[in-house]
Amino acid sequence: MAHESNSADGLQPGDAPTAANAPPAAGSLPRSPDDPYFIPDRVGPYRVQREIGRGGMGSVLLGVRDDDQLKQHVAIKLVKRGMDTAELLRRFQVERHVLSSLNHPNIARVFDAGATTDGRPYFVMEYIEGQSLVDYCDSQRLTITERLELFKKVCSAVHAAHQNLIVHRDLKPSNIMVNSKGEPKLLDFGIAKILNADLIGSPLATLPEQRLMTPEYASPEQVQGNPITTASDVYSLGVLLYELLTGHPPYHFKTRLQDEIVHVVCEVEPDRPSTAVTRAEEVTTSDGSTRTLTAEQLAKTREGAPGKLKRRLAGDLDNVILMAMRKSPRRRYSSAEQFAQDIENHLKGHTVIARPESWSYSLSKFIQRNKAGVAAAAVMLALLIGGVITTTWQRNAAITAREREEVQRNEAENQRDLAESRLVKVRDMAKGYITDVNDSIAKTEGATTAQFVLVKTALKVMDQLVAEFPDDPELRLLLARAYREMGDVQGGVRGTNLGEQSESLRSYRKALELLIANGGADAPQNSRLEYVQVNLNMAIAARKAKDLPGALSHCENALTAARNAVAAEPDILQPGRMLASALQTKVDILRETEEPDEKTLLAGYEESLALRQKLADKFPMDPRIGRDVLTALLRLADLHNSFKRNDQALAIANQVLEQRSVLLRQDPTNTSLRRDLAITREYIGGIQLELSRLKEAEEHLVAALDILQQLADADPANARAKSDVARVTAALDDVRGKVATSSASTTPAPKPPG
Repeated sequence: MAHESNSADGLQPGDAPTAANAPPAAGSLPRSPDDPYFIPDRVGPYRVQREIGRGGMGSVLLGVRDDDQLKQHVAIKLVKRGMDTAELLRRFQVERHVLSSLNHPNIARVFDAGATTDGRPYFVMEYIEGQSLVDYCDSQRLTITERLELFKKVCSAVHAAHQNLIVHRDLKPSNIMVNSKGEPKLLDFGIAKILNADLIGSPLATLPEQRLMTPEYASPEQVQGNPITTASDVYSLGVLLYELLTGHPPYHFKTRLQDEIVHVVCEVEPDRPSTAVTRAEEVTTSDGSTRTLTAEQLAKTREGAPGKLKRRLAGDLDNVILMAMRKSPRRRYSSAEQFAQDIENHLKGHTVIARPESWSYSLSKFIQRNKAGVAAAAVMLALLIGGVITTTWQRNAAITAREREEVQRNEAENQRDLAESRLVKVRDMAKGYITDVNDSIAKTEGATTAQFVLVKTALKVMDQLVAEFPDDPELRLLLARAYREMGDVQGGVRGTNLGEQSESLRSYRKALELLIANGGADAPQNSRLEYVQVNLNMAIAARKAKDLPGALSHCENALTAARNAVAAEPDILQPGRMLASALQTKVDILRETEEPDEKTLLAGYEESLALRQKLADKFPMDPRIGRDVLTALLRLADLHNSFKRNDQALAIANQVLEQRSVLLRQDPTNTSLRRDLAITREYIGGIQLELSRLKEAEEHLVAALDILQQLADADPANARAKSDVARVTAALDDVRGKVATSSASTTPAPKPPG
C-alpha cells in the first residue's frame, strides 16, 4: 500500500519503502494515460526506475540521469493529473523555490526542474536512502546523548529555513530522514509558509477551512487556525524530541475530530517525559500491527534500564522539552537555534534557560479561563503575605540571635542566608503577580473592580516588603510598578479605570518617588523603562487637567530616559517602543498649545511613526508593535483632519480600520482590540460628518456605539467605558439631528386643504 501523508500534498520524497508503505513494483507502475498517477518512462533527462512515494497531490519517483552527465539516483516529485489547478501548481512551484533557496547540509537539495511532455511540472531533488529519524535512532539503539546530538542538527536545519523566512509547518519523523552516514535530512516543504513575500511574489491562498498540518505534531495555533510563525515549528520540534527520547507521543486522539484535536492540543498538559517512559502503551508498528511497548523494552534502545532512563530525562530535559511545547508561542524558545543551544547547555552541564512553568503564569491562565480573578488572586496574595511574614520573622530572628548570643554566629548566619533566599522567592512571587496575573485580569471583560481590589491588596503587601528591605532596588521597582498599576485602574490614562483622577495622580507620584530613588533616567534598564512609563502617564494626566507646562516637563523626562534606554539596548524592542510613545505624547501636548506649528507637529508624528515602522520590520512577530503602528497612523490622520485635509485623513483612517479588523478577527475576545476598532469607527464617522456624508457617518457611529455599549455593560465600574458611550451617543444624536433637518428641508410642504 502506498504511503499517504497527512500534509497538504502528501508527497514524501524520502520515504524508505517498507512493508507498510512500499510503492508498487516497477512492473506495476501506472502506465495507462487515463490513470491520474500516470508515470512516463522518462521525466526530462531522467529515466524512471520506480515509485517510492505517493500522496494526494502526486508521486515521488526514483530516477537516474540517463544522458552523458553524471549518473546518480534522484527523487523526482511529479504532480498527478487532475491536481494541476492554478493554486496547487503555485504551491508546488513555491516548494521548489523554497528548497532552491535553502543551502544547508541537513536540508535536501534541489537539482533540476521542468515539465513533462503532457505539461505536468516536476522538480528533481536529492534522493535520501535511509530511515526516518525515530526509526533510525531506535534501530541503532542510540543513547539519549546521541539522540540529542542528532536532534541539534535538525534544529540547525529548521533555523536555517527560518532565517530565510520559511516556516516548515509539518515537522514530523517521516519528514526527517537519516542517511547511511548518520546525517539527518529535512524534507517536504510542501505546506511551508513563506514569510518572505519577495520569494513568491504574492501570498498563497488558503481557505479558512484548510488545516495544513499533522495533528500529532501541530501547535495550538495551527489547530485553532491562528497565524503561524516560526514558534509553530519550535513547538513541533518539541513534540518530535518528546517522541524521540520517550518512545511515546505526548498526546492521544480517540476520534481525531477537530473539536477533540483542539481540546487536546490546546488544553491538555502532556506527562513529563521522565514520567512517560515509565508506562506501558499500545503502539502501532510499521506493518500496521499493534504491540505493547513496555518501559523495559523502551529503555533497552536508549539507556539500558528504566530507572536510568527516567533519571536521565528528569530535570533539565523534562523542562527543555516542555518549554518548547508550551501552549503560548511567546513562552516557548524564541528560535530553533535557542532550543538547540539549551540542549547544548544541558549536554555540557551548564544551566539551561528552561524552567518549569511558573505558578504565577499557570494562575494567570486559570484566571483567563475562569474569570474568577479575585478568588484566584486572593490565593496568590495569601502566599505573598505568608512569604512576607516568614521572611520578616526569619530576618529579625537572625539579627536578634547575633546580638543576643555572639557564640551562635554561624547559626544566625545560616538563618540570615535562609531569609535572604526566601526574599528572592517572595520578590519573584510579587513580580509574577504584577507582570502575569494583573495583566491577565486587565484584559478580562468586566474586571475593573476586581483589578482595583487586587492591586490595592498587593500594594499593602509590597509596602510592607519595602519597609522591611528599604535598600533593595528590585523591591522598590516592583512597588513603583504596583503604584503605577494602581494609578491606571484608579483613573489613569491607560485601560479601564474607576474615574478617580486625583487618586490616580497621587499613586503616580508615589511610583515616581520610588523610581527617582532607584536612579530615575540613569537607573538600571528595567527601572529606567518604568520611569519612562510613569512620566508618560503623568504627562497625559497633566494634559487632560490642562496643565500643559507640567505635561511637557514630564514628557521631557520620559524622552531623556527613553533615549538613554535605546542607547543602552538598541536591539531590544521595548526601549524603542517607549521612545516612540514619548515622541507621540509630546506632539499630543504641543497640539493643545495656543499657536501650534503645523510643520513641527507633522514632523513629530512622522518621526514616531517611522520609528514604529522600523521596529515592526525588525520584530515582525510581536503583535504589540503592529498595534503601535496603527495608533501612530490614526494620530497622523487626526492631524491632517485638523488642518482640513479631510480626504487624506479618511484614507489613512480607512487603512487603520481594515488592519484593526484583521487583528480583532485573530483575537475576538480582546477588549483592547475591540475598543480600538470602535474608536477608529468613531473617528471615521466624525470625518464623514465634516464632509457632510451623513449616511456614512451614521453607519460608523452606530457600529462604534454597539461595541462600546457592550464593553460598558460588561464592566459597569469602568468610567472610561461610560465616557466612551456618552461621547459617541452625543455624536450620533448630532448626526441624526442633521439627517432629520436635511430630510425636512427637502420634503415639499403639504398643500392646504381644499
